[in-house]
Amino acid sequence: MSRKNQKKQALPSKKTLNLMQKDRRTKPPGRIVLVVSLFAVVLFAVIKFGVFDRMYSLYTANSEASKAESELDAARRLTAGYDDILEEYQRYTFDGFTEAEIARVDRSDIVTLVDELILSVGYSKSYTISDNTLTLVLHSVTLAETSALIQELYSDPSVHAVAVTTAGSDPARDETVNIQVQFKKAGDPQ
Repeated sequence: MSRKNQKKQALPSKKTLNLMQKDRRTKPPGRIVLVVSLFAVVLFAVIKFGVFDRMYSLYTANSEASKAESELDAARRLTAGYDDILEEYQRYTFDGFTEAEIARVDRSDIVTLVDELILSVGYSKSYTISDNTLTLVLHSVTLAETSALIQELYSDPSVHAVAVTTAGSDPARDETVNIQVQFKKAGDPQ
């Protein structure tokens, strides 16, 4: 390549060098204040709602629980002698039952016994309950079935005595059995 073809290289035209450093502000002070205040608001919200409000609700719940416990203790102290007061009240008031009525066996227990034990053996024409005595008339039963029924009745803890007044053993006939069951008085040891 010839020298003529070579382009002349341009030399830099600046002949001085500035060595003094200029301070540049990267962020204006208003932006810094805005970021700091935003950070302070977020920090305040986290502390208030995350810490103080939870501590206050916990304190409130604990104080309500202690108040409820003190009220419960006061109610227990007031009702400490309730059984004695109830006994004295019942001694001086009329509750509508006589001594004989109080001694009667619960009628629903007797009906349950009739349904479960007696009616599974034969057909009942009628039964009556008077005081603590059940009287019933059964049809279509044999002496063996009657004997098994009596044994089952005696195994019940509320039965005091059982009496059979009429019975038959001819399976060809419609046999009738009269049974009288006496129950223990309510409150007697079973």
